[in-house]
Amino acid sequence: MKLRRIYLQMQLSVAAVVQLEGSQAHYLARVLRLRAGHNLEVFNGDGNNYSAEILTVSKKTLSLKIKLCSVGIPASKIRINLVQALTRGERLDYSLQKATELGVNAIQLVLTQRVELHLDEKRLQRRMQHWQQVIISACEQCGRSDLPMLSAPLLLADYLAIKPESERMVLDPQARQGVSGVELSSGSVDLLIGPEGGFTQTELMLLAAENVQAMRIGPRILRSETAGPAAIAIIQQYYGDLS
Repeated sequence: MKLRRIYLQMQLSVAAVVQLEGSQAHYLARVLRLRAGHNLEVFNGDGNNYSAEILTVSKKTLSLKIKLCSVGIPASKIRINLVQALTRGERLDYSLQKATELGVNAIQLVLTQRVELHLDEKRLQRRMQHWQQVIISACEQCGRSDLPMLSAPLLLADYLAIKPESERMVLDPQARQGVSGVELSSGSVDLLIGPEGGFTQTELMLLAAENVQAMRIGPRILRSETAGPAAIAIIQQYYGDLS
């Protein structure tokens, strides 16, 4: 049986007994049909993996004992922060899922002129919870034991007003240079990906004025949900842990 991985939002330590209730207990006991004696791997985002054994299963609860702690997958040599414009439907889910699998450290959502997704405060809160769960599920699947930090949407101008701690790059199909022509003098990069329809010319001029380097990846215009993962993979190949 494949060793299951689950995320637990709690402190974990060797020899501790953990009680699960609600949806997590239901998923393990009713969906996966795990029973006492089964082993699984848990993590809480601290960078470690924890081996655990199921002790008891009841109608509404499940208990685990943490048996062993091991260091998770090390961080990439380059820190990639995805700055992703909001997109509609499952497209943003796909972007967040693949960015997580490819090793981004943080994700900042932004609002641009061509963003067609408009959320009030209540809907935004629900979507943020949903997007966070997409990231958690991607970590469970790919073996990551740390969670990329997800930040609520900012206006593009407000994002640019923050003093950068990283090099900034924007994906632009009209740019003259590819990844090999971009100068990365630090171990950290903010990668800006536009919405469906891309950044407007005014926005691209604003980005250039803020010393955001433009780059392209090939001759074809990619969808927003394709562009981010493709660019992340190339940056990881050049500067990170895919080489």
